[in-house]
Amino acid sequence: MNITLNGERLDIAEGTSLESLIEGQGFELARVIAEVDEHVVSKSDYDDYILHEGADILVLSFVGGG
Repeated sequence: MNITLNGERLDIAEGTSLESLIEGQGFELARVIAEVDEHVVSKSDYDDYILHEGADILVLSFVGGG
């Protein structure tokens, strides 16, 4: 199944959850916010949110500094 993650096309298995995708791409769950098809998904829903064909996902990672 094809999706877009941060502007790049990816082929993933059907039934992949948003949480699985985020972790599989090396993001730290505690430090990201995710949007699917221009809708912010609550962190509590990441594990239950099953991605669909053509989903457009944006994952933003927070970085601290000073």
